[in-house]
Amino acid sequence: MAGFTIPNAPDTDKSTLDQSEPDRVDFEILGNRRKGVVSGAAVTVVSGNIVAVASGTIAYEGTDYALSANASYSLSSAPSSGNRFDLVVARYATSAVTIQTVTGTASSTNPVFPALPAADIVLAAVLRRANESIVANDIIDKRAFCLASPGTTIDWSNVTSKPDPVITLGGDLSGSVTLTDLGNGTLTATIASNSVALGTDTTGDYVESLVAGSSITLTNNTGEGATPTIAVNVDFGENDQIVLGTQVFG
Repeated sequence: MAGFTIPNAPDTDKSTLDQSEPDRVDFEILGNRRKGVVSGAAVTVVSGNIVAVASGTIAYEGTDYALSANASYSLSSAPSSGNRFDLVVARYATSAVTIQTVTGTASSTNPVFPALPAADIVLAAVLRRANESIVANDIIDKRAFCLASPGTTIDWSNVTSKPDPVITLGGDLSGSVTLTDLGNGTLTATIASNSVALGTDTTGDYVESLVAGSSITLTNNTGEGATPTIAVNVDFGENDQIVLGTQVFG
């Protein structure tokens, strides 16, 4: 990504060195940090008086705004004599930014940039030569890049090389999920085997074990999934009686 440029004289059209001369507007662009280009918005030549402007994000007075692309944006006709500078700008108005042109004044000796309206963010300066079409070297990048405004969001669809973080559970849980392009994902958690200790990791009543009383025999009394067996070891004689509550048997 290029950005704000004042070209060296050998890199300009040798017929005019006006592009390599710093202009008052150059200093205004660099000195105003309350507005600028966050991403995109490059200006390129198409043909004739037509340029293309890429979509991008523009920061203006603490807020970021999306700039829609225009693949065929027409500038004013070239001057009939002398040279002229036109500015391609992103203009803020009513909570939005749009592509606009600020047309300069032709001069046969020393053309300068037109005055810059306060709500404009310069994207490019275009040298307009008398009766000639725009060529690539006529467009000088004037985008002053800046960070996204605090408290605003970036259009995620314009972000490249998005991360793919992986979330993995540990401890008594297992499971993982990959958030492709930092998008949404569903994490299914599974409780690890033998990770829940009754009485330690649980609340409420439960039976830990059975204790055999007098004349009682317990078998299969411990272990996960155990089924205890209770046996009563009592020998009854011929004349013995059993008393249950108020009932007497035998």
